[in-house]
Amino acid sequence: MTTNLKPYSISVVITCYNQAEYITECITSALTQSFGRPYEVIVINDGSTDRSIDHIGRFSEVKCLDLSINRGALGALLAGLEVVTGEIVVMLDGDDLMSKDRLEIIYDLMNNHPEVDVILHDYEWIDSSGEKILPNSTSMNRARLGSQLRMDPRVRLDFGPGAYMSFRFHLEDVKKINQLVSGVELPKLLYQDSVLGYWLAVNRPCFLWTPSVLYLRRVHTTNSGSSTDIYSLKKSVQRGLETLKLCCEILQGDDGMFERSKKVFFRYQRQMYIFELYRGKLWNASKRLLWLFNNSCTGKSIVFSEIIRFIVVSTFGMRVFFWLKTSHVLKFFRFSRLR
Repeated sequence: MTTNLKPYSISVVITCYNQAEYITECITSALTQSFGRPYEVIVINDGSTDRSIDHIGRFSEVKCLDLSINRGALGALLAGLEVVTGEIVVMLDGDDLMSKDRLEIIYDLMNNHPEVDVILHDYEWIDSSGEKILPNSTSMNRARLGSQLRMDPRVRLDFGPGAYMSFRFHLEDVKKINQLVSGVELPKLLYQDSVLGYWLAVNRPCFLWTPSVLYLRRVHTTNSGSSTDIYSLKKSVQRGLETLKLCCEILQGDDGMFERSKKVFFRYQRQMYIFELYRGKLWNASKRLLWLFNNSCTGKSIVFSEIIRFIVVSTFGMRVFFWLKTSHVLKFFRFSRLR
């Protein structure tokens, strides 16, 4: 196979803020890749107040940026991108993990498809101990859009670009994004890395989707997917929506872009409800379901289907629900493609 990339071709960029409990496992997953070529790992300690920097310092192989103040996810990410030397950037959050073959697969895809700018792939959810929340992939059949997304950038937003995104690096991208957010007071909102993802979705002509599960996304007590009481859940969701609105404003998107973004965001909230239900946390799941019923932008018929799911799973168990669904007994209900 011929290569168009430099020998030192990949930079893994990890952002970390108060993730001392998970950062060691995260960095280890980045350093123990099956990828046979040299690559760099950059860790940005975003002004953590716990012992994150001590754990990062144990790895002599990584390049560490220790920010004196917390800049937020976007500020930390941009700081890391300014010192990148690879041609491909692979993103990773400090509490998440990546599969052993992630770099190898991304490198081969980029190398075999030089026209591709951004690669998105599937992921699975894990809990605080690293156990998978669901036994199989959480793919929502995104591949139905085709493997290469040469289309309206708004459609690319359906993929919810974030930390499980890899892209060809150009320093001018960082400069342009810095210019976009200069003068904008970036509050400490959720999903700030979405600004980068949205910018790429609008400005890069070719995305490629692979169904391979290359990322493990962790749900624990302190991250954005952990809110369980109604007040915290409302607050978390509101912060997320404000971030999405800010993304669209910065990118000068119209109302259509924001509405599509909202649907992606609510789909994520629906995922969290299903995860709570399948883990047997019925009280938490019921509160999320109540919130979805009051706030869903995807239609009451879908929410009604989720009420049916809740009743069947909580009464008879998951296996009965899956049997009823696969036997088409529940064929008239619009269940999430997640399961």
